[in-house]
Amino acid sequence: MTPPAAPSAGPPPAAPKPDLVIKNVSKSFGGIRAIRDISIEVPPGEVTCLVGPNGAGKTTLFNLITGVMRPDSGSISYGTIELTKRSLAQIVRLGIARSFQDVRLFESLTVLENVEVGVSGAAGRSLAGSILWPRWYLARRRTLLPNAQAILERVGLQDRARTVAADLSLAEKKLLAVARLLATNAQMLLLDEPLAGLDDASSTGILDVLHGLAADGRGVLLIEHNFDVVRALSDRAVFLSEGGVVFVGKPEEITAQTDLSRLYFGESRAAP
Repeated sequence: MTPPAAPSAGPPPAAPKPDLVIKNVSKSFGGIRAIRDISIEVPPGEVTCLVGPNGAGKTTLFNLITGVMRPDSGSISYGTIELTKRSLAQIVRLGIARSFQDVRLFESLTVLENVEVGVSGAAGRSLAGSILWPRWYLARRRTLLPNAQAILERVGLQDRARTVAADLSLAEKKLLAVARLLATNAQMLLLDEPLAGLDDASSTGILDVLHGLAADGRGVLLIEHNFDVVRALSDRAVFLSEGGVVFVGKPEEITAQTDLSRLYFGESRAAP
């Protein structure tokens, strides 16, 4: 008699997503040391906020991670892959994508078309190529459409799919910028002040989306100046000052330390 078949074990577990590790990174411009021996780890499944006064080195660090600039020393790795000698396009293909403070969209294209352009790059060509030749990618619409529609649902813009991007509200444009990052299949998202210029009501939807992306296992590293946003969104805050890391921990600990609070809020402002 043939014994009963063993029950199926189901699909294999998903491979763990890698950490982004910045180790002993420095960068100088002329005689000015913009980044000084920074070491930070950004794990998947968490939101990490870069905070600190203007000129602390936050944007420079983003430029180093994404291949826009090369560090003078130190290493930046994603899992086992060293990033410091890779191009912007190669880094995007590895699963790291960045948004900018000034929302960069194809204003004359629809919301759906904007996302399709990003999906095109993930499907076989670089994101840089998708920017240079958007019409070529849009010709592949039938194969890209389901993925693009799913991404719009993920950020809550499915009802605005046929709207020209120029006609969106600022909050919707910021959500579309996040959708374009997801279209590259990014697992590590770098966001530069994603809620800048928004009131509390408009910010709520974006906060929910970012929380959801971290809950899905993506890593989120963002620059943010609004401390209420930092406190509501981040699992960890990394405080930069004069190009160096001066604190890593819970956001509320910043206000508990007088020296950090003065750096963040200024001498004349009381911490919230």
